[in-house]
Amino acid sequence: MKSPILNARVVRRMALALGCALSLGACTGWMETSNPSPYSARVVRGPLRIVRTDGFAIVAEDVSVRNDSVVGHEAGHDDHLIAVALADIRVTQTQEVEPAKSLGMIALTAAAAFGGYVYLLLSAGD
Repeated sequence: MKSPILNARVVRRMALALGCALSLGACTGWMETSNPSPYSARVVRGPLRIVRTDGFAIVAEDVSVRNDSVVGHEAGHDDHLIAVALADIRVTQTQEVEPAKSLGMIALTAAAAFGGYVYLLLSAGD
């Protein structure tokens, strides 16, 4: 029979790994940015979500403004070059860190791990 301390150690490690995995998803979100203009020299390296006026959303990387279009590579496909006319863009969004959600997820994960540890300690006497 395994000792309760070994079981607690395994559960702690699993809870920590699960907590880290869950916390990563809460760290980022899409934040609205100003729409590019024909005269802007802005280049966005990270992912940029472009929502067209028809509601279709495209995620692009290495985006720049060329003449009257936003040009970039489709996210995940470096060989697909895409271009969207500036007149067809309703909203542009960049992916940014959301500290409040991240801290909330970390606190929730820590509370769940502590609760599991206490449960193991209390059930070890049985």
